[in-house]
Amino acid sequence: MGYRVGMNCFDTRLQADDYLLSSLIPTVTQDGKIIRPERVGDKWVLNGNPVTLAYPKCSNYEQVKSGAYLGSMVLILFVVIYGFRLLINFLKDIGKVGA
Repeated sequence: MGYRVGMNCFDTRLQADDYLLSSLIPTVTQDGKIIRPERVGDKWVLNGNPVTLAYPKCSNYEQVKSGAYLGSMVLILFVVIYGFRLLINFLKDIGKVGA
């Protein structure tokens, strides 16, 4: 199981933390002090306090499986539509031959 950040699934918590916290924009206080999270070793720190984030679980296999299922449903829909088009054209041609 991995960790979900947006639409991305990361294998480790550190990768998810790196992706999320490195994309944050630093904040400047009224006295000119810059506040931003920093990575120290394998941990993220904000103003001397460790940052602990919670992520929903995800699986790359489940994402691929869901995408394949959705893709197959769309493909089946297109095949059915194409089949109806062929059937309608066939029926129109039969009407022309008999006339």
